Amino acid sequence: MRDQFSNIMLCLHGTTNIYAQKFEGKAYWQDRYGNIMTDENGVALYDIIDVDEYGTPISTQQPVLFTTDVADIKSQVNSLLYQGYTIVNSEDYKKWIAGEWTPTTPIACVMYDDALSSLQYIMEWHIAENIPASIAVITRRQRKKNNEDGFASWAMLNDWVTRSNGQIDLVCHTHDLHHLSLHSYTDNAFDVIADPILEGPCWIDNGEYLYIPDGEGHDWYWNQSWVEQALAIPLYGVDQYDGTKLIETSFHITPRITDNVAIIRFWSSLAKPSGTGYDVPIQIWINDTQLVFDGIIKPKDYGTRIQWVEREWNNINLDTPFAVEAGVTFKMTFKTMAGHTGGPHLTCYCTFTDDTSKFYATTNCEGYTPYNADASPQKWWQYIDYPAGDKWSVKPVMILGNGTGRTVPQAEYDDYINTDIQRSQFAVTNYLKATWTEKSVWSGSWDNWNIYWDGDFSQDEQIWDADTGYQLTGWSYPKRVSAIFPTMTDTTCSVEYLKFDFEEKVPVEIPSSQWWDETEVDSGITKWDDSQTRQYNIQFLIEVSEDKVNWTTVGKAPSWTILKDDTKGNAAEIEPTIWTAGVTKYVRLTPINDGPTIGEEQHVVYMVSQVRIGIKDANTPLGKPFTQIAYPFGAYQANWKDENPLHPDWHDISSGLTNVFESNGIHHGYTIQAIRNVRHNGEDIGYNQRLSKFVLGRLMTHGITDPIVLNHFNMTNADVCNNLIALYAGYMFANTKHNGLKWQVSLEGDLLGHGTLKKRVDTIDYFAFDAWAFSGTNPPDIVRTSAPVNDGTNFEGDWGAGYYADEKKWLQERGALALIIINNNLGTGSPDSVAGKHVLDNPDAYIAKIVEYAKRYGWDGVTCNIEGVDVTANDWADWIYRDRATEFYKKLGRACHQNGLLLHCTAPASTGNENYDWASWVGWCDHAEIIKYVDGMKIMSYTESHEGSEPRPAAWDVAPLTKYNSSGPTDSRSFWQAVTEYTATVIPDQFKKRILMGGRAFGHVWYPNWKTGETPPEILSSLEWFNPNDEYWKYAAYLTDDDSQYKDDWNHYITYGELINKAATEIVPIIQDTTLDTTEMYFYNPKTEVKAWCGSPLTGARSQTTAKQNGFGGVGIWKIDDGDIEEYYPEFKSFGKSTLLYRK
Repeated sequence: MRDQFSNIMLCLHGTTNIYAQKFEGKAYWQDRYGNIMTDENGVALYDIIDVDEYGTPISTQQPVLFTTDVADIKSQVNSLLYQGYTIVNSEDYKKWIAGEWTPTTPIACVMYDDALSSLQYIMEWHIAENIPASIAVITRRQRKKNNEDGFASWAMLNDWVTRSNGQIDLVCHTHDLHHLSLHSYTDNAFDVIADPILEGPCWIDNGEYLYIPDGEGHDWYWNQSWVEQALAIPLYGVDQYDGTKLIETSFHITPRITDNVAIIRFWSSLAKPSGTGYDVPIQIWINDTQLVFDGIIKPKDYGTRIQWVEREWNNINLDTPFAVEAGVTFKMTFKTMAGHTGGPHLTCYCTFTDDTSKFYATTNCEGYTPYNADASPQKWWQYIDYPAGDKWSVKPVMILGNGTGRTVPQAEYDDYINTDIQRSQFAVTNYLKATWTEKSVWSGSWDNWNIYWDGDFSQDEQIWDADTGYQLTGWSYPKRVSAIFPTMTDTTCSVEYLKFDFEEKVPVEIPSSQWWDETEVDSGITKWDDSQTRQYNIQFLIEVSEDKVNWTTVGKAPSWTILKDDTKGNAAEIEPTIWTAGVTKYVRLTPINDGPTIGEEQHVVYMVSQVRIGIKDANTPLGKPFTQIAYPFGAYQANWKDENPLHPDWHDISSGLTNVFESNGIHHGYTIQAIRNVRHNGEDIGYNQRLSKFVLGRLMTHGITDPIVLNHFNMTNADVCNNLIALYAGYMFANTKHNGLKWQVSLEGDLLGHGTLKKRVDTIDYFAFDAWAFSGTNPPDIVRTSAPVNDGTNFEGDWGAGYYADEKKWLQERGALALIIINNNLGTGSPDSVAGKHVLDNPDAYIAKIVEYAKRYGWDGVTCNIEGVDVTANDWADWIYRDRATEFYKKLGRACHQNGLLLHCTAPASTGNENYDWASWVGWCDHAEIIKYVDGMKIMSYTESHEGSEPRPAAWDVAPLTKYNSSGPTDSRSFWQAVTEYTATVIPDQFKKRILMGGRAFGHVWYPNWKTGETPPEILSSLEWFNPNDEYWKYAAYLTDDDSQYKDDWNHYITYGELINKAATEIVPIIQDTTLDTTEMYFYNPKTEVKAWCGSPLTGARSQTTAKQNGFGGVGIWKIDDGDIEEYYPEFKSFGKSTLLYRK
């Protein structure tokens, strides 16, 4: 029978096959059917590059982190098809999750987040090959009709959905929540970070929000609307123009409040180059006299990359607060104190201002990009928005906080999320299928233009008010020039956008009689022609009036929007406004911001020849509302925020979010985490996969893997993505098959039960419940509350109050056996030698308690887990405990059997090599004697790696035993071989069937000591046997109690599923290091040097194979629900020829 694979969902973004150039005289670009390909505005594209049979460009641009090469996407999808997957869209995937459909093959959904316009290059393939897909849409990016650059238009999305007959479907990606807000998890203004908006209620500072105008605070401070028409000014770092100049940027600010400023927060845009950064020292000065900050700005570790924060809030807690007074202008200067030659710089968003007496900025930076001598026409605006030293007509997107504030209540959070989802639903229903009509409502002509040339641009705001000539608008220092258009339509209509046809620029500072003179004798270039190279970024204010006296603002639009596509291709969206048939509606177009004050760009004045209105057709059919959501960044507010969660101990969203989504018709949600989705009711699956329908997992595959990773593993980006897909889907490792031996598994407490127990009760023989503990003190007793046990017992305290489902009874009714583990670690996880010796010193008292409690609570037997009894203590005088241990098990076995109880024990894995084995760990256990008195002995052959060890497999089967221990003679046997040989040798043949070969379904992660870079000297001086070449010391995190010494966290335990998710998050492949071990999976991030080893399904299979080859009885796994059910534990039992272990 074929292996069972997981039903998965992939998260991708756009493609890197960006087709950006069009040239006349070339053949049209056609798809495989001969259809002419067009851009998002319906303009035909030209075939200047090679395309494949689907019309997709073969040549590609340099890939970026999140977008993916078309060939890589095809490779990912084809890898799944090859494995027998059926590709489905999100609607069918949802039906499977909801139990409305049971597919006959494994299924996978490919979801493209953000709805980028570059999807056109892969959508043609999906449509032509009938391969379903889903697209997550940030509906603000589509606007109404005229989409934001880089994003697909509603028309494109509708075309893909329609031509695919619905196989391509759409899900919500929010309207305007795909960015970050400020959060404080300690309710402290000085402890604020930028996190995704959906993650929880935002923080609000008390202070001044410089960029929010009076009377316009209807949007939250983090709303993208504040910056979508903004400029970015270089703030600190190195000037890209010359690669050496340290940036110094000043803001002149007029606050509206009187207060003390203790915190500065600014909304950073991109670094130049993007995705870079380093520790940069800066100073912040007020009025050139008061130093308020002198410190280091550090890059942020995003897991997949380390860089300066971009498109999110930067927070600077000042060294010295400073006072501001309402109405009094002050100067704030950012000074870069040091930087790398050719290093990057960071930019800060700035909104346009109409009053440079209150706000403006200056910078010494000359360019966002390096100087290029070959560039033409070599103007300053080719490198930056304003000349170095000139006034930028902007104010920073900045918050001046006084050090106090609040986290908004849950109700406010729910309200702004609800408002956003409502806007998203409105957008998709009203604009996806919308058809539009454009009408010309005013036009002018060149012929009627010159006669109106009468005015002084240095004095007059409005040059003339002609009905038939071209109108002028722009900047002529020191004035902003408005254009007024007397528009009229023949039908009454509601207008939702305006288009302005811009013509050439006018050199207004030159008398018209000189416009056609040459700039230089015999140059052939007229002054008119030369003026066409002038440039400045304008934000236009759009107003309407019926009397030219009372004006109403209906919108704003930047020049890069309304001048797009040869000056006529895009539009300015406005508030819906009624044009009445036959009534003149005046439209005024006015620059909000000043232009440059030096050079020819003091005069950048455009002619406008036509105004058109955009009308949405009244009979437009409504689009289908969203029923599912993909969370931006995969983030959501978790249910642990709820006092009474709807699904406790699940991965789930908060009840507030649940109510918001369901009230808006959204019933399933997708995050970004490589956790496998399982159709379940929450009680039949392990905790790591207990996902509600609102937090379904997706594996995000990236367009570019870090070159350091690719070079280390000698892989391509496609190789890495396909590796992670195979791991996530479950076909990297073959499912474990039953070979006729016995299976024992351990399980820790879980409030909702265990999936493996429920699904594998027919193939697993013994379930060992963790754990009770020996008291280790007088009077001898069994502590039954040191850890939760899923046996119907109610526990209060740190584990949480709850009533366990009685799994013990459930599985006993189905023929499996339930054993209670009793250990000597008192719930700490670390064996206590003193407690162990107390047990062996008082065997009769403890045995009486074991039997009493095991019978009282209905256990089938006991797994006695005595570990780490140090027989080397007291100068080896404690060697006596070796015999005492044997005597203890002799008595315990007799007592258990007399009372109808099974007795299993755990035993240390011994190699028989005295130079390798630690007597303090293995010395207490006489395997050959103890085996006589127990029904099963699990050899713990998975303890050779742990948080305090060197990174390595738990039971390597290739490398020499002495690889990790250089003392004594070389032993060429592997650890696994040595343990197997020792066990097979010392255990008498008649008892070998009682041996359970151990295997692990978990792993460990090790983080290197990055800060110190070496073991502290005081440690070295106390360790005579320290080997400076031993990699162990690089990862020995327990050497200090200071977490800040380490790159990440302490070395720690990790589950199979968690390691899959970690590899996917860091974009690092999982491999097998067959120079050490043939069964465990190995994780190594060459960028951070973080390492992990983890048991795989091959690990349990190896235990089975070894047991069968040596006549042992079976395997013992620690522990269930750390790995995937389908892979680790056999689905069907094979009865083989082995002798049954002792049963009641």
